[in-house]
Amino acid sequence: MRRLGWAPYALLLPSLVFLALLFATPMVQAFALGLQDRDGTFGLASIERMVGDSNFRNAVTTTLALVVLVLPVQFVLAMSMALIINARLKGQGLWLYVYALPLGISELAAGIVWVSIFTQTGWLNTPEGKPLRMEALLGKVVLVEFWTYACFNCRNVLPYVKGWHEKYATDGLVVIGVHTPELDFERKPENVKKKVAELGITFPVVLDPDYVTWDRYGSRAWPTIYLIDPAGRIVYVAVGEGSYDRTEARIRDLLKQVTRAGN
Repeated sequence: MRRLGWAPYALLLPSLVFLALLFATPMVQAFALGLQDRDGTFGLASIERMVGDSNFRNAVTTTLALVVLVLPVQFVLAMSMALIINARLKGQGLWLYVYALPLGISELAAGIVWVSIFTQTGWLNTPEGKPLRMEALLGKVVLVEFWTYACFNCRNVLPYVKGWHEKYATDGLVVIGVHTPELDFERKPENVKKKVAELGITFPVVLDPDYVTWDRYGSRAWPTIYLIDPAGRIVYVAVGEGSYDRTEARIRDLLKQVTRAGN
């Protein structure tokens, strides 16, 4: 009998790479994120919040139901493939390809879920739609505003935020709008993009339809403004309308730190 050597292992390599990229990697990332608190430190606060969510039980039930349904189907298909190989039927190669497709559904689904969870939900007004990373903004003053376009209070605050962006951008202020929708129609990216253009917003806006960024900041109301100092620390919070003079005075104080660091 001729020895096959390394050939069978080489045939398995693409499948192993596929599983590593679309199954193992997202699983490790999910566990790591699940053990991180809002400030990035490791803890159990995120898990406690997840378990306490009203949708948690339904999500677990749905996942278990899928496992109960999918695993037996995959087992039956795998056994059928083995029988076809053993019977040496005519055209078995074609049958094997047909049977192999459902076996990869779960891994492909895991990859699709990974892409939807761990990629950015979308950025507007950035070069090529690329995201801004907070670590890249160290040394600047960052104003983060949580808003939604159908919110009247947000509309009233917007002229001040736009004014600060235009007035202090050259001094080191970076304004980022986080669009966290309150109503269903505000979740559609095309609607947000249209409103951003209509409202004349030129500073970067990140879409936060699943409240991921909202939860990380612990926001509770629209609009909410956070000021982050050049060291990356949240040093000021303003909720709702008003306090415009106080907010601008705080921006100026923080920008003095940027000026001193530049000198």
